[in-house]
Amino acid sequence: MFPSIPSLGAVVYLASSPISSPKGLRSCLENLFASIGISPTDIQAALFRSPFTQGKWREQVWKAFDDAAGDEKVETLNLLVGSPRDVRFAATVQLRNDVAPQRHSTAPLYIGFACESQTWSAEKIGQAARSLLEHAASGLTTSLFGGVFRAPVVNQALHEIHSGGNLHEEPKPFYDRIAFDLRLENYWTKARRLYPVTLLGPKLASQLSAADALAAGALAVQEISGSLLIDAYPSIVETWDPEFLRATVSLRKWLWPHTIQNPADAAGLGIKLAKR
Repeated sequence: MFPSIPSLGAVVYLASSPISSPKGLRSCLENLFASIGISPTDIQAALFRSPFTQGKWREQVWKAFDDAAGDEKVETLNLLVGSPRDVRFAATVQLRNDVAPQRHSTAPLYIGFACESQTWSAEKIGQAARSLLEHAASGLTTSLFGGVFRAPVVNQALHEIHSGGNLHEEPKPFYDRIAFDLRLENYWTKARRLYPVTLLGPKLASQLSAADALAAGALAVQEISGSLLIDAYPSIVETWDPEFLRATVSLRKWLWPHTIQNPADAAGLGIKLAKR
């Protein structure tokens, strides 16, 4: 079983491969580890290669990084502190889409991490999560959107970054929400939902404005290289926390037309959901 520990993290969807700038990506990961307080020597790494080959967990994370950068068959770099059944920190860096045309993914690439807040400080994890969004917006690669999140247990946090254990073991409302989220092809043009900290990449930001976000109730909006980084709530909470939902009605209604419109995120909006 995964630890029943509150966890925080972030996920960013990308319009181009992060490995196009290896030095920038390595700097981003180094900053992530240092901000949380994780030593690279405590991290295990595994490479997922096409077609459908999961490598073994190994030490020397930067050797694995270099191998991933230089091997066109490596699709994903997976990072772990703990063990596969006792995850304390996990990160996924999807570097490339499947090279086989018949299996080519329709989803954007992404970087995501989840970290339990018992071993490490929730405040530091939240700061590291925000920094990941800032790195993505400031030139690591072209961002589509991203968010900083909190989850009540590690497995739910892992599912926010498309990882984790058996989804059927989670409560039905969470299962339904994540099952809807897995329609990843929509993320090229839509945001997933409003998070306590939300990044709208240049494509989405061009359709919206910082002034309108502030008018709708955003606490602050930072413009970064054509992207908008939106502070929606004063702390990192679960995105279906009742108080978060109450406090962000206007902001969620403003963003709703530009999201994937998951029914689980419509609470309090008074919106009639389309049949799917």
